[in-house]
Amino acid sequence: MSDQVLSVLCGVYPDKHIYAENYTPLPWNEAHWHSEGHQQGGQPKVQIENGSAKLSSAGPWDQGEYQTDVGIAIAQVMEYQIGQKYGDSVPISVADIFHLSERGLEKGWFVTPALEFVKNNRAVPDKYWPYSKIASYGFSNPPDIPANVPRHRITDWHRKATIQERKQSIAEHGPVVGSIVLFEDFYDYRGGIYRHHTGDRRGAKAIIVVGYDAESWICQNTWGPMWGEDGYVRIAYGDECGIDTLYFFYEIEGVERLEGGTEEHATEESAGDGE
Repeated sequence: MSDQVLSVLCGVYPDKHIYAENYTPLPWNEAHWHSEGHQQGGQPKVQIENGSAKLSSAGPWDQGEYQTDVGIAIAQVMEYQIGQKYGDSVPISVADIFHLSERGLEKGWFVTPALEFVKNNRAVPDKYWPYSKIASYGFSNPPDIPANVPRHRITDWHRKATIQERKQSIAEHGPVVGSIVLFEDFYDYRGGIYRHHTGDRRGAKAIIVVGYDAESWICQNTWGPMWGEDGYVRIAYGDECGIDTLYFFYEIEGVERLEGGTEEHATEESAGDGE
């Protein structure tokens, strides 16, 4: 795979605390991860289809040629939360999120300000601005979306660092947003538990962590259902692609549906640059 293609698939900018001089890795104790309680594993209430977790009504999204994995991960977790709260599955328009934020499709995003942005703004359902048409309209000429379309936003979100916090978050709230270092061998993953063996680091990307078992996190990627295990990957605990040592998990505490109209949109600057 070319460097250009691999770079497109890396849409996460690590939050600024990672670059701080006083930064220390997240709490990590290998023995603790393999405690008796953890052997039971855990899985949020996602739909199971042919033995595979199914987070979205549309299946795993494919980000294609755009650096939109942060937006997709947030939208997918929001969809799950919407289903739990309102009883219906409403895919959120990633195109609308990126349009409102005035970000280009070839830019990555910090997870923290992305979450804060969707907390302060309302996104329309994907059917009004489908991801498949994200490049057709362009940001200067978005589709005509009726004012009375229901819109959704995040009510609050939280970082999760320790094993107890992460397990409890997934068990009680369902899928969370995670991040990984993207190595070349990740693209070639076809099944089993992923551990980095070969290839250079190419950047970082967002994933959706939907559950866990005795050995790994169960994650949905953003490369479509033809990749990995029907779009999913099991990532070994520990310092594998930084999932447990470099990046937080982000829990979306809740979502809110607002019927018709929108508030004045916050700018990306008002959402912050990460902490």
